[in-house]
Amino acid sequence: MRDVDEVESFLDPTIKRLMPDPHTLTDMEVASARIRYRLKPGKAVKDVSFDNLFYADIAKTSYADFAALKRAGKIPRDVKFQIDLVRAHSVI
Repeated sequence: MRDVDEVESFLDPTIKRLMPDPHTLTDMEVASARIRYRLKPGKAVKDVSFDNLFYADIAKTSYADFAALKRAGKIPRDVKFQIDLVRAHSVI
């Protein structure tokens, strides 16, 4: 290692540190100029709201079932619970 920054990076290998500068990627400027979703003119972020989409409710219920089965010994102790949260743009 050549300097303090390299040592710090080695000791704290976060994804952000490991990722390249996005603007060094081919055509990143072109891609970032294309905005897929945006607010309508005259609207602000505070104007956006979503009703309950029930994803969190379903995940909580699913975890409760999982935990009960695990406590009962029907699911091995080393098995982990995993959920996939829906991306915000999929509800648009």
